[in-house]
Amino acid sequence: MIRQGINGIRHYLDEHDKLWVPSVTAIIGRMMCKDGLVAWKRRNVNHKAYSRNEAILGSLKHLRILQQYADAELELVDLPDIDWLTDDRLDQLEIAEAMWEGLGLEVGWPRHVEHTVYRREYPRCAGSLDLHAQLHSPVEWSEGLTLGDIKSSKSPQESHKVQLGAYYVMLPPELRDATERGIVFYLHTQEANNPTLQPTVVLLKKKELEQQGERFLVMARKFWELYEGNANK
Repeated sequence: MIRQGINGIRHYLDEHDKLWVPSVTAIIGRMMCKDGLVAWKRRNVNHKAYSRNEAILGSLKHLRILQQYADAELELVDLPDIDWLTDDRLDQLEIAEAMWEGLGLEVGWPRHVEHTVYRREYPRCAGSLDLHAQLHSPVEWSEGLTLGDIKSSKSPQESHKVQLGAYYVMLPPELRDATERGIVFYLHTQEANNPTLQPTVVLLKKKELEQQGERFLVMARKFWELYEGNANK
């Protein structure tokens, strides 16, 4: 998986035909309303450093949680410097792992972990899903495959549902047919916003995955019209 920023937009290199295609998260980030984010940035002059640190910490949470289910070593996270991983950040990583373990999930087969998916028809795009597998617990999730995404946000966001829908419509037909639900797992490790340090789980049934996937494709087409033009269609 090769990624690169092109004109400020993250792209993936599709090794199939050597074309750069925009990422799912870049499309959603550009096309969905971000009034709350804009207001937050105005209130926080150090928002760039904060966002960078939160992104790195979130990537480390993914790495520590998902590595146990992966067949190969997942991509390591580059830290800004040797002192970046403070005691507080290490504590947050351990809390995230404990929150995940507290869900009591048993991840079966087939499974895909940190798996890159591509849409090779217009509107082209690519993205990396966190987890796609058989989940054996709780019992109501045991039928069919589950498409899972891990987030560190303090509260659920509509864009996260769209992101799951995007991954769903980008799955091969046989895996899409076998997928019965999508789940966003929120592991927010700051006690100020999550006093009980309990995970939040948002469930999307198959019908909603389909609807969110169609919603994504509409905004992806508009994104191409605005930012990509007719190149690489």
